Amino acid sequence: MRSHSDIPMAKAMIKFALCFPVALWLLGHVAQAAQMPEQFKGEWRTYEKTPDFRGDDQGYTYCEPGSDCQESTPEELFHVTPNGIEAANVRCAATRVTKFDTCPWGQLSKRPSQRNPWGPGYNISLQCKEKNGRTFSVVHDWVIEKGALRLMAVPSGYRCLLPHPTKPDLH
Repeated sequence: MRSHSDIPMAKAMIKFALCFPVALWLLGHVAQAAQMPEQFKGEWRTYEKTPDFRGDDQGYTYCEPGSDCQESTPEELFHVTPNGIEAANVRCAATRVTKFDTCPWGQLSKRPSQRNPWGPGYNISLQCKEKNGRTFSVVHDWVIEKGALRLMAVPSGYRCLLPHPTKPDLH
């Protein structure tokens, strides 16, 4: 026969059994934040006054040691981190990163050998906050083409028509 002191313990065990799976689920979803692709990480330079991540068809040069990036102003530079972008006037967090295959210079091909030699493209969603406190969201296709980072709307014809397309990497 159970005593009255066992009832609170039983209630606590039931509460734990019900809450623990929910807590694990939440922890798993919080830990899976979107990550920027490895080939985009590092310092990049724009040749405009400041990078404008809202604009269409932008090109950026990677800053390698000894490059002309050393002569640039801080406003011309931005850094791609594992979680987003840091620039002089804005910080952005990646909220979604989806991978897709691209063909070089828009060639339509069914052969994997015809994929963009600089890597796949990524559809990246960013949540940004400017220094003045304004926030905005932006979604761009990012590709590296001819060694330069391009933020542009990749037309469907630029995406490779492979017999077995790669699955998107949803983070």
